[in-house]
Amino acid sequence: DDGDVRLALTRSKFEDAAKSITATIQDTVARVVSAAGGSLGRVELVGGGSRIPCVREAIAKAANVPSDQLGAGLDGSSCVAAGAAAVAVDVARGDTVEGIKKDVQLTDDMVDPKERELEEWMQDVHDKETSRLLAKNAFETYIYTVRDWMNGDKEGLLPKDKIAPRLDKEELWFEDGQYAEVPVSTEQYQDRLKALEDFVQSEGEAFFKAREEDRQKAEKELEERAAQEKGKEKEDHDYRKMPASERLRMAAKNKEEGNVVFKAGNLQDAVSRYARAMQHLNKAFDMSPEQQAEHDSIALSCHLNTAQCYIKMAAKESDKKKAEGAWEKAVDAAKDAVKINDGSAKAHYRLAFALDHLGKFDEGLTSAKRARHLAPEDKEVVRLESRLQSQIERQNAKAKK
Repeated sequence: DDGDVRLALTRSKFEDAAKSITATIQDTVARVVSAAGGSLGRVELVGGGSRIPCVREAIAKAANVPSDQLGAGLDGSSCVAAGAAAVAVDVARGDTVEGIKKDVQLTDDMVDPKERELEEWMQDVHDKETSRLLAKNAFETYIYTVRDWMNGDKEGLLPKDKIAPRLDKEELWFEDGQYAEVPVSTEQYQDRLKALEDFVQSEGEAFFKAREEDRQKAEKELEERAAQEKGKEKEDHDYRKMPASERLRMAAKNKEEGNVVFKAGNLQDAVSRYARAMQHLNKAFDMSPEQQAEHDSIALSCHLNTAQCYIKMAAKESDKKKAEGAWEKAVDAAKDAVKINDGSAKAHYRLAFALDHLGKFDEGLTSAKRARHLAPEDKEVVRLESRLQSQIERQNAKAKK
């Protein structure tokens, strides 16, 4: 009868009902990863179902990667094309690809300047299309988010009679854009999203005020909790002379706490706990060789994890100056990790990654090459080195012009 049905469905109930499906997804992905030898360069998700948290978690677990590192910037056709291109590169380089005959070996003298220009052009097209799809996903996600707000615990603060028709209109425009002869541009998606956000903000002023009050309350609770933790440290005789074994124990405890809150998405809290762990390590003296090794291991983890926290903060930050500050802090933390263990490929990779985003390509390439030397089979390291090399070549080409 084309009637609307409304019912209460919690996340836990939904996930329980979908258990058999997510189990099948996880098993399928695990078998694919196993067939690939357990080595993945990147995991890209496609389709509306991939937005469901329990689906993402199942895939992340099977692929053994953090769920927030799963990509979602390509459409189905682009994913197939990217996969085919990756296989072609592996075959050309002589890598083993099951079921494909290798009859081409790629050498430097086979790549002429025109081919390199074509490669750069293709990379530019890829980057622009990725940006367009990200803008498209952001627009669609915002529509779903606002609909969730209208059915949430503060639904009475949003005027449905005004906002719902506007969402219907925007959704229709979005659907029409899927079949347009000329693809909707990045700028069109961004402008449309900005206009919709402004409209919802204006009509839902009371709603956003209540959300801000909740946010401030949550921040206050976190500050109070941090103050309590600081008080506990004093009770633990933080400023007294303590044996190295106790300092190491407390540092390890703070590091694990940092890992827990990091996984929960509380990045700043995680940074604070890693810093607290380092304070304990800096007060550990008269250590045995075994204790020194444990000390360095904990310190390396803290610096690496701190760098990762700032990388994630920078990626999420919309303010350019704040993002740049986070990238700088990521560089500092990664450099501290390198000082402890110059043989850590992860430390050099994160340093190169942060330097790349700061536009320090030459310095970044040096770190990427060091990471490549330490982890020659790591595809992410190889990609980053190639990207930095291309960035430098583009800079040099522009300088000549």
